[in-house]
Amino acid sequence: MAITSKHQTFPGKDGQQLTIRPAQLAPTLEPFSYEQVPLTEETRSTHIRLVSLTASDEVSSKFSYSFQLSSVALADNPKYEALSYTWGNSPATFPITLNGRQFHITPSLATALRYACPHGRTTPIWVDQISIDQRSAAEKNAQVPLMARIYRGAAEVRIWLGEAADGSDALMDAFAFAARKSRECGIEELLTRENFMRFNRWTAGTDQDDLPRRRPFSELCAEVIPLIKVETVKAFFARPWFHRVWTVQEFTLATASPRFICGDKAVLADDVKYAWIVYGKSSPILRLGEPMPEDPLVSSDSLDPRPEALARKRILLARQREWYERVLRLRALGDMDPLTPLTNIRKRAQMYDEGTGPGSSLFIVLTSLVKSARACTDPKDWIYGLLAFPNDAEKLSLVVEYGLSSEVVYTQFTRKTIENGNLEILRFSRYPKSIQTNYPSWVPDWVERPRPSDFDYADDSQILLRPGEPGFLFSASGTTKPSVIDMNDDRLLALRGYIVDEIEELGSPWGGVSLNIQHRMETLAFLSSIRLLCLLSATKNHSIYTTPERRKEAIWRIPIADLVRFIQPSSWQCNARATRAAEDGFRFVCEYEEGEQARHSPQPHGGLSAMLDREQENGAQQYRSAMNNLKNKRPYITKLGYVGLGPVFARPSDQVVVFKGAVIPYVIRPVEGGSCLLGESYCDGIMDGEILGQRDETTIVLA
Repeated sequence: MAITSKHQTFPGKDGQQLTIRPAQLAPTLEPFSYEQVPLTEETRSTHIRLVSLTASDEVSSKFSYSFQLSSVALADNPKYEALSYTWGNSPATFPITLNGRQFHITPSLATALRYACPHGRTTPIWVDQISIDQRSAAEKNAQVPLMARIYRGAAEVRIWLGEAADGSDALMDAFAFAARKSRECGIEELLTRENFMRFNRWTAGTDQDDLPRRRPFSELCAEVIPLIKVETVKAFFARPWFHRVWTVQEFTLATASPRFICGDKAVLADDVKYAWIVYGKSSPILRLGEPMPEDPLVSSDSLDPRPEALARKRILLARQREWYERVLRLRALGDMDPLTPLTNIRKRAQMYDEGTGPGSSLFIVLTSLVKSARACTDPKDWIYGLLAFPNDAEKLSLVVEYGLSSEVVYTQFTRKTIENGNLEILRFSRYPKSIQTNYPSWVPDWVERPRPSDFDYADDSQILLRPGEPGFLFSASGTTKPSVIDMNDDRLLALRGYIVDEIEELGSPWGGVSLNIQHRMETLAFLSSIRLLCLLSATKNHSIYTTPERRKEAIWRIPIADLVRFIQPSSWQCNARATRAAEDGFRFVCEYEEGEQARHSPQPHGGLSAMLDREQENGAQQYRSAMNNLKNKRPYITKLGYVGLGPVFARPSDQVVVFKGAVIPYVIRPVEGGSCLLGESYCDGIMDGEILGQRDETTIVLA
């Protein structure tokens, strides 16, 4: 091996840089070869390699470890631990000694070994970067399917998050303290499937019988919450480990609670989960550290023209603005939360293994991760990196083969999911596709992390731990099952279904709710266009609705896709079909927006607080929230008079269709060789299977 004359530096403990000179690179050693510890074609799927840690005598500045690599049969139930970490972007340049020869690992792994597997540990570990020959595609293809056995068989999964930074030491201590106090409050008992509803009532203070427990919980929050700083938590959850795809299964498959290691601190993942639940269930006022400031527009001296009163008003406005900005940062923290999806996935997998729950399909796992900014080097790992624990892995029968393109792998997965009876995956196929890919229109691109479906809130499938899940609220195809027709072309998907009608005209796109003047105009344009389309539909005189009264209801059902979200006394957030109460909310929104637009007032009349209070009383706030769930939709009317909401890219001559087995309709565009899937749709009057019997069943080919 050639000897370089340059020094090499690597990350060390306490932020120090470790310098390794040429003499320390063991130039006399031969390079390590996996032929020394072979996994043959026969043993690749039954054996794994384990790393025994034997520290060298010089442990401070040189950071020179000697390792022994050996192979073991999984059937022998060997005792070992598994290391979960992120590779980083640096190449494998850190020199180690492996079986008396030289081997190179990434600097990130070198740092992880120093902290997570320090000197003195005799239990061997499984480390993917060393245990698998990364240059052998055949070995990777054989070892990746063993991940479930590898991580379930580990005595402990040790998760390396990185070195201490941004207040992480204090945060890890706060996590441990909060978990200990939470157990004293009986949180473990209340987080069971049977008692979770009771836990929500308890933390919300709505159950008088639980006040004796509510009091210590309030005291716990008062002790713990001041220790958990928003910026510190954001920095903690921004660490790379929380945003890699492979770490999901490493966390999920651990038999015992994994252990987070950050710098010199170590906390069980269950402890972090309990602490995070306490944080989430605490009062927002407590998390912010101060109550909502006085609204200057409704204060006693709001009309006082004196300079001192105006100066005070400016100060109050600045305080109010700062307070709302902190609220937004707090909400953003909840939106970026990568821990809750992980703990939910792990809990479902555990219940499935124990026979006490249905588990999660790979599709459900993917949809629960799309909000988090997860990534992987190889796009295929969005599928291969999650195959070890879903309940439908065997039915999918996907064979790990890294030689295939990501387009082929994603297409195989989508087709298998649909053939297994789940058409909901089509909701995540977005139009237009990235110009860098060549996916069929019906195949979701998971690398792009497609945003959650606009109609995700039309079902409660994401809340699998709640007893008595209501399931889907729509059934556009009635009780039919998906029917796939073989086309002898992997890029084509032929589904049996019904062509409802052709789009004739479109209204104003909907961008979402806001309180400024520009967006008020968009709100009025959106509602007005739906009103006009409904009037136009009535002139077509097609028998869409069973009664004239139901036709009149379309004007307020369509802007919210006939769905509302509300809070039950148990503090569960639930979804339901809209009722007459939504009509009142619709009328107030229209009256308010029209009135404010006529006044050209940039500030809601009477102040923001007064407006929110009024809207809370008459249901307008709930109606606005339901509208906001449908942003990036566009109203349309078909030739026969069906009115609905479709993709923003829809245009006249596109078709509204209902596939057999689908919960909602879709919009497609006829193209050469088939049709292009544009996206999901709400079509008023056919959301409960009404189209069956009105249209002949046909084959719809998606390209």
